[in-house]
Formats: sequence, C-alpha cells, structure tokens
Amino acid sequence: MAERLRVSLQVNGSPADLWVDPRTTLADLLRDRLGLTGTHLGCEQGVCGSCTVLLDGRTARTCTTLAAQADGGAVWTVEGLSPASGLSRLQEALSEEHGLQCGFCTPGFVAAATELLAATRGGSLDEDAVRERLSGNICRCTGYQGIVDAVLTVWAEGAVALPGADAVRTGLDAGELTGPPELTPAPVGEPPPDPGERRPAAVAAEVLAHVAVFAAGALAGAAALRRRRR
Repeated sequence: MAERLRVSLQVNGSPADLWVDPRTTLADLLRDRLGLTGTHLGCEQGVCGSCTVLLDGRTARTCTTLAAQADGGAVWTVEGLSPASGLSRLQEALSEEHGLQCGFCTPGFVAAATELLAATRGGSLDEDAVRERLSGNICRCTGYQGIVDAVLTVWAEGAVALPGADAVRTGLDAGELTGPPELTPAPVGEPPPDPGERRPAAVAAEVLAHVAVFAAGALAGAAALRRRRR
C-alpha cells in the first residue's frame, strides 16, 4: 500500500490539513474530504472545465491535479468566490444575461471569469478575448453568448469587488493567461524503482502469475462447458 501524504493548504481562506493517498486528486479532496461539492466533475480528463478552481492565483483543473501538488498552495472554489449571502456581481450578471441553464458548468466558468476579470483589471478586454480565454470551459446549454455578455457587463462596470479576486495574479494581458504553472508533487520518501530495472526474478514471477490466472480461467471455462453438455 502506498504511503499516505500529509497535505496542508489554504481553502477559501481557511487552513486545511489532511492525510491523503498519493493518487487522491484535488477534486476528490475538495468534494469528499472537505464537502465543497460546488466543484463539479464532468469529463475527469481536464477537458470540460467544470472542475476549475483558482490555485495560487491561476485557474487549475482539479480532476487532473493531485492533492499533493497543491500542498502549501491556496485554493479558491466557487463557494469562496461567492459572498457570505446572496450572489457576487459576476453571478448576478450570469443570471441577468441568461448565462446559465442547468448550472453544472457554472462553477468552472465563475472561477475562469474571475481570473480573467481580475488579472486584466486596468487593461483591455473585448468579446474575442473573453471567448478565447473561456474556450477551455464547455457549456452544453447556453451557446456561450450569455456567458460572454455577463463577463463583458461586469467588465464595463469598472473595478467591481469580486470575492476571491484579490488572490488572482494581476497586471496580465488577456493573451498572457495561459494554463496554470507546472507543479511538482510532494516527495513520497524513496522514489519507486524504474520498471525497466526490475530484477529478472520479479519479471518471471509476474509472468507466471499472469499465466496462472489465464490457466485458471481456461480450466473454469472448460468445466462449465462440460456441465452444459451433460
């Protein structure tokens, strides 16, 4: 069994300290361990964007980010990007502009749009830039126009205080907003041996185990066939 890892991070401004399996994703940590189910899981391959959060001031896909990679980081989910009561101005605009229907993708769009609005504050933003930046988030309901209009509405209102926006890296042009930075997993003791350097005895044992499983399956199938012929 793999050694469990201790992960310490800030989530929506509050400290969290947990022990996790090395394979635990950030999405599973947020949803299953911390109860922050606003982070939705869609494709679980980093494509649809529904699981997007802010990690150290940049958007990140939690389904493909290991919890250990976020150790020492600061995470903002849709729960933290919402005020204590009511809606943020961005969320209000999404409602006003009909930028959501089923709502499954909305948490990811809120995170991505918050990053875009905060990071480009004081710069320039147009419809093409919004569409380009939000192209990593998929919506199957709205046709995107309402979402784009909502972002541009908030932008046109000037400096609007959005929850979690202070955590976003600022001073970037919209074209500079690329993917999140590469992260290094937390160390897990001694690294595992290279599979290419396994000892011959270990390789032979693995081959024999596979042969035994195949032989057992074949014998069981033959026995079942004989019983059916009786």
